[in-house]
Amino acid sequence: MKKIKEFVFENWIFVLFLIPFILICYNNKMPDNDIWFLLNNGRYVINSGIPVVDPFTIHEGLKYVMQQWGTSLFFWILYKYFGGKAFIVFIYIISFLLMYLFYKLCYLVSDKKKLSVIITSITFCIIYDFIVTRPQVLTFMFLLLEILCLELYIKKDNIKYLIVLPFISLLLINFHASMWWFQFIFLLPFICNGLSIFNLNFLKKYRLDKYRLTPIIIVAIFMFLFGFVNPYGIDAITFIFKSYGINSINNAIGEMKSLSFDNYYGKAFLGIIIFLTLLMHFRKDFKFDIRHLCFICGGFLLIAMHLKSFAWGIFIIMYSISYALGNIKIKTFAKGKVLRILRCLYNGVVISFSLFGLVTFGMILKLSFENYSFSQGILKNNYEEVTKYILNNYNKDDVILYVDFNNGGYTEFMGLKSYIDGRAELFVKKFNGKSDIFDEYVEILNDNIIVEDFIEKYKFTHLIVYAETKLDKYLKNSSDYDKVFESTEYIDEDGNAYMNLYVRNDIEVIK
Repeated sequence: MKKIKEFVFENWIFVLFLIPFILICYNNKMPDNDIWFLLNNGRYVINSGIPVVDPFTIHEGLKYVMQQWGTSLFFWILYKYFGGKAFIVFIYIISFLLMYLFYKLCYLVSDKKKLSVIITSITFCIIYDFIVTRPQVLTFMFLLLEILCLELYIKKDNIKYLIVLPFISLLLINFHASMWWFQFIFLLPFICNGLSIFNLNFLKKYRLDKYRLTPIIIVAIFMFLFGFVNPYGIDAITFIFKSYGINSINNAIGEMKSLSFDNYYGKAFLGIIIFLTLLMHFRKDFKFDIRHLCFICGGFLLIAMHLKSFAWGIFIIMYSISYALGNIKIKTFAKGKVLRILRCLYNGVVISFSLFGLVTFGMILKLSFENYSFSQGILKNNYEEVTKYILNNYNKDDVILYVDFNNGGYTEFMGLKSYIDGRAELFVKKFNGKSDIFDEYVEILNDNIIVEDFIEKYKFTHLIVYAETKLDKYLKNSSDYDKVFESTEYIDEDGNAYMNLYVRNDIEVIK
């Protein structure tokens, strides 16, 4: 009992991890619409191997690099053998692993246990909404592990910690190829720190850690070579250069837009900026190393670029702050009875908070599992019902389906070849070698297209469209199409269904 008591009082600080855990549970981590094309990809890899031409859409001969094939395969195995609830278990396990990994990184660079736990908790309270069932959570783990290994190499001066890095490169290129170059971006600050050019007088005060640069350069070469061990070779490595910076995608997809200070993320980022500014002004013992200065600047840049990179910016900024705070010495002015009273109050608050946190965590976790539905919240406007209607009444091999970007992944998962889905880069000519389909889709959304020509171009047999759009109005008055299904759950103020299904009237119904 004495040892248990000592352990509890020595490690009570870890109860702070419950706060971001509660937020993650409360957010009920149901997958978003991307899960359908990921599962579809994984199933295809199991059954047919790695594709080089897209097999899921109505378009012929689109060149395809399944850049997340490893993640897709992993997710499909989870789903096939354990069902939809496996993903909520997965996200809770990965949340714990990420928090522990980030804590170890902060503790390594600061050498302060309590500080590291507090920074970890704050960090995950800020980015909890980014811990989702997508390839990015595995990428978080791989790249945090890379930084941890590099920091271990610096602290221990042992090259064995660098041996892991080429294998991280191998995992990245196969699980999330578009993020493969990030490992080299995160390597650059460590290289800059070791370059002799940074012995300039005004930078000497920022060169706190000295280490051998040659082993890092050698391992970087192996990291690059290991990147070629993937099914697509150079195409996977160059994937990011073909799929990034496309204006139509950036403008249409929310996560590709810039950060706004009007929302929660912007306010959290502003708070970090204010904290850093005040700390650097009032504390003279607040010190950065060159690599952490680079990470701070890079973190600001990542956050400013896209909302998608917000979590990465927060990770590297908070880790750098942890390093800097490790140099600060906190003086205690209270002594004697005052100090004992403060400690009693402190321990009382901690114990009370711990009990409350544990009870809350247990209740939220229980409710999270009970209320979890794999498709609830993903499939809007009765897409599950309308898809079943098509499959039950028509031969799926005869279906040429128009469906929107967000829900095309589901209809394809159910076996219906569709016009578009959530794999945005696939529908860009620079990537697929055929046509700028995504630009055409944006024109449809903006009603800037001649509907009759569009329908004639693809000869759609079935169209799932939102009510009162240009497509819906045209089909409603067309003699060639009949409305056979409408949403019954989502109705607008005028009594119109948000979604309607139109079928060409020469298509026979299965009897």
